[in-house]
Amino acid sequence: MTAGLALAAILWAMVAAWPAQGQSPPDFSAPPATRQVEGSIDDRALTRLPGNVHFLAQARYDRGAVADSFPLSHILLLLTRNPEQQSALDGLMQEQYDRGSANYHKWLTPEEYGSMFGPAAEDLQQIESWLTQKGFTVNRVAAGRTFIDFSGTAGEVAAAFHTPIHYYDVNGERHYANAADPWIPKALAPLIAGFRALNDFHPRPLSLTPGVVRRDQATGKWRRVASDGHLTDGSGATAAYLVGPQDFAQIYGVNQVWAETVAAPSGGQKLTGAGETIGVVGDTDLAASDIASFRDQFDLTALGPNGSVQVNHPPAAVCAAPDPSVNDPEGYIDAEWAGATAPDATIDFVTCSNSGVTSGADLAAAYIVQDAVQSQTVGVLSTSYGYCEQNPISESDQFYVLLWQQAAAEGITVVVAAGDAGPAECDEFTGVPYATHGFAVNAEASTPYNIAVGGTDFSDVFSGDAANYWSASNGSGLESALSYIPEMAWNDSCASPPVLETFGSGYSSSAGADGFCTYASRLPVDPNTAFSPYFNHFAGSGGLSAVSLRPPWQVGVTGLPAGGARAVPDLSLFAG
Repeated sequence: MTAGLALAAILWAMVAAWPAQGQSPPDFSAPPATRQVEGSIDDRALTRLPGNVHFLAQARYDRGAVADSFPLSHILLLLTRNPEQQSALDGLMQEQYDRGSANYHKWLTPEEYGSMFGPAAEDLQQIESWLTQKGFTVNRVAAGRTFIDFSGTAGEVAAAFHTPIHYYDVNGERHYANAADPWIPKALAPLIAGFRALNDFHPRPLSLTPGVVRRDQATGKWRRVASDGHLTDGSGATAAYLVGPQDFAQIYGVNQVWAETVAAPSGGQKLTGAGETIGVVGDTDLAASDIASFRDQFDLTALGPNGSVQVNHPPAAVCAAPDPSVNDPEGYIDAEWAGATAPDATIDFVTCSNSGVTSGADLAAAYIVQDAVQSQTVGVLSTSYGYCEQNPISESDQFYVLLWQQAAAEGITVVVAAGDAGPAECDEFTGVPYATHGFAVNAEASTPYNIAVGGTDFSDVFSGDAANYWSASNGSGLESALSYIPEMAWNDSCASPPVLETFGSGYSSSAGADGFCTYASRLPVDPNTAFSPYFNHFAGSGGLSAVSLRPPWQVGVTGLPAGGARAVPDLSLFAG
């Protein structure tokens, strides 16, 4: 979805969060890390790390063990801190975000974060030594001391962590994953929270190609067709209206923000992104000519002559570069739209290969947060990838909580797309058009330390007054939106009341054997979506976290569900 990326730039424009270059560190004293490991490590005394098996690593998909020589690169061993350190970190972050505090907006560097709130250096050396003895190669210890990145083989993982790695065939795709929870020496338990992953069920890009809805002139019925334009596109009685950057600016008043000037450290500055860097993460390379074409076509080059999109490949110790033959549209969507509302900003597209255990997008995000230069340059980190939040101790949830918390302490605003599968985010990964895994939210978006951005849809077509909001012709930047357009919940599925009313002629209900959804399930598969029209789970995601408590800034907000869980999303923009 593009809403999260567009909002990343808007957030910069609204809050003017300049990076903390040359800034003095906060005046704060954290309790020193005490050593947790004394003496030798006994490999016979073990403790299990629960919740570290992917929910799709099921017996019905199991195709047997991989070879012992099977490579597993960039495994992230997540580190933890003692309660006293966590309490001190929470206290400092409250001061960093309190306008009345002397530490307001005094951000930490990754090294300061690690030395103040990470494990003792002696303990880190102890873990590194143990990993090396087990045959692993330690790639790096994160500067913030939140994880250790190492590589090895399936045989070495099985021997050290007592969990076999198996193949799994899920929905026509071959994956690998650990078949059981790993075990570690009890001596290391106070230092280790778990793993980011021991599998290649990577986060999925949250972009869809649902097609365009148009009324057939011969039959008078509505149908979905392939998108054949990037602007107002007339074909007979009904036009297809697509949102470009200038449309977005008109609809949401971004063009009014562009006209404003604010005080910046360097003097008066237009709110078009000049001097700012937005970090966007991905797992593919970009063609400079395509980016330039997008910016030229929609008049962004003229509006932001100093704006740019730069592709950033981290060092080899961090990740491998993406395969140049891989052409994932998510990367283009995210990089182009991050610059669509901050046209004069630098878009730093940090990209890594998906060749390892940890996904390219996750490694790229970790690089931004852990690198001394990146963390002090990037003001906003934007990601549009999704990963199912499973339970309070699942293997992915701890990673995002740890990483986004460090980003917040460094002054980086993390903006995450909430997802595109309604309240059933785990079903982004199933490849089936109906929900089977219950309520769930995106683990990347559900921490207390990020802004979760959901998606809405416009109601003008359903209400029959689209002509009030769109011009029949396009401007120089291919814009055709006339004003703000009323929004509604984004739900493209047969269960949506507007979809039922508009497309389900003759059906009084979506549910039941004779309902519209049953009819929709029997329609031919749409080549644009791989699903039958209307029989899908394309909808703005949201719900309550099963991992994180409700942050203070959500307490008492009108409209949020009752309870003490973190609610997702925080706000929503057009995405449907």
